[in-house]
Amino acid sequence: MARNGDAIGTGRKRGRGNVATDGPHPIDALVGARVRRRRTLLGLSQEMLAAAIGLTFQQVQKYERGANRISASRLFEVARVLEVPISYFFDGIEDPHAGTETARAHRNAELAQTAP
Repeated sequence: MARNGDAIGTGRKRGRGNVATDGPHPIDALVGARVRRRRTLLGLSQEMLAAAIGLTFQQVQKYERGANRISASRLFEVARVLEVPISYFFDGIEDPHAGTETARAHRNAELAQTAP
């Protein structure tokens, strides 16, 4: 890592960045939006969801805005309460590595193994 905090060779800072200035990470925002959508479809308030998972409604608000990330264990609990598989929160998200050289090499290797 370079001294200024940039990941070497990427020109980007490592980590999440500052939500206040950079906004939430797109994946965090999408997961939060899906939590909100499912919660409202079930007719649950933020207070009801928060009570079911042992949080304050303010924390649920932050999750839904993407301001705070949802840990894996917390997402598991949210999925249980909202009666959806964890995959519900990620369905349709494009793999950011799908176009990388490594991903292409793996796909080519898989194709070579299945070829007659």
